[in-house]
Amino acid sequence: MLKRFASTCCGLFATLVLLAACAGGSNQSGLMPTSVHPVPSGQHKPWMSPDAKRKSTLLYVSAFNGNDVYVYDYPSGTQVGTLTGFSSPNGQCVDAKGDVYIADGSGVVYEYAHGGQTPIKTYTTSGGAYGCSVDKKGDLAVTDFSGPSYTAGSVTVFPNGSSKGAVYDDPVDCYYIWPGGYDDEGNLVMIAENQASETVTFCALLKGSKSLATLSASGFTIYSPDSTMWDGKYLALGDQQLGGGFQSGIVEATVSGSTLTYHAQVTLSGCDAGYSHVIQPFIVG
Repeated sequence: MLKRFASTCCGLFATLVLLAACAGGSNQSGLMPTSVHPVPSGQHKPWMSPDAKRKSTLLYVSAFNGNDVYVYDYPSGTQVGTLTGFSSPNGQCVDAKGDVYIADGSGVVYEYAHGGQTPIKTYTTSGGAYGCSVDKKGDLAVTDFSGPSYTAGSVTVFPNGSSKGAVYDDPVDCYYIWPGGYDDEGNLVMIAENQASETVTFCALLKGSKSLATLSASGFTIYSPDSTMWDGKYLALGDQQLGGGFQSGIVEATVSGSTLTYHAQVTLSGCDAGYSHVIQPFIVG
């Protein structure tokens, strides 16, 4: 099954993806921390252990301030590979086949087969690629910060693996946009910020829609935006200041019409002062 992991590593801006054979999810009880840290490879060529493809579960870690993506056997923590050649590897996502997609700050998303060391496909976005999500149909959605100043954001959707994507943006309500996540109905939800007020907004490309819509929040507040993902039952909305304090966490919600409704929340603890920044969390399930 596809397993997802939530990182709580302090001082490390990281994205972690656990890969296995087929798609799946989890509920709140599956959230757990990791103590795995990237180990510098000391080389500039990609490599992968010959048996990496046969591993049932692989853990991919991209360091926000680095150029490589490190691959580990899970749960042993043994490094089995390193993917190189990135400008700034950011968020990651996986599809039902187990392929991993790595969003790079250069404006390219690289697709790798499970345990592969060479990209099998690339996708070019309209700005610096920051995060991604794949729905049941195989549509790949990539969020980015556009232009050399990395300010206004947009989302590019590549339908069913097509190399040609459609760009969606809202230069007012969705000016600063964070990595989005598809729910099980095909709705793409993102946390964003208004251009003028910098207040938190919720933007969505609802199933069948041709433009971004803004959603209202019922029963919760996001104080400092982070990524969104599907945890198998709810949309997991990241907050870098859960409850208004310096503590990262995840709010679980569902979307109905134009409303996001609160269900539960999870605090990511275990770091020095309790604060961590998770670019794109995944949940073990």
